[in-house]
Amino acid sequence: MKIAVIDADLIGRKKHRFPNLVCEKISAYWKEKGTEVELKLDYKNFVEYDHVYIAKVFTDTPVPEELQETERVHLGGTGFYFDKAPNLPEEIEHHMPDYRIYT
Repeated sequence: MKIAVIDADLIGRKKHRFPNLVCEKISAYWKEKGTEVELKLDYKNFVEYDHVYIAKVFTDTPVPEELQETERVHLGGTGFYFDKAPNLPEEIEHHMPDYRIYT
């Protein structure tokens, strides 16, 4: 299985350099299961991945308008939902982050 993690703030905000904790937790969770995880720096070639997780913190971070949540594409974070963002599943929320995903 192959997982892509996209930090939309990293792509859409030129001076943004803060790692997204959710992206780190999703990465660690899947890597623990033996899955290949990649931090993608674009919105291309989603067909190459079994799941694509896109997270953003800021509501004004631009993302392609055609992005929609599907069985394979998962959107999350306050940037998409403001104060109505759904919680992460417990097993991801309480997982030790993968701090190396941004290196």
